[in-house]
Amino acid sequence: MIELFNDRFFVPFKLVPKNFREVVLGQEPILSVGFTFEDGADTASVEHADLLATFSTGEKKALYILNTSDFGPPRQ
Repeated sequence: MIELFNDRFFVPFKLVPKNFREVVLGQEPILSVGFTFEDGADTASVEHADLLATFSTGEKKALYILNTSDFGPPRQ
């Protein structure tokens, strides 16, 4: 899901898994997603609230789609 979102939407941030190892090992049930802001060659981890304060309308729509969509294969 994370890779698909990063490939599909052209926004100045990328999604990164926060607790991937713990989820794979069964220590945590749900994957947490973090945000890495990219500005040219510079990158920085950013909190969700800080991103929302600086987003344009299009970037907010992309994040809304992430929060409400199922990126799995189409249902048959």
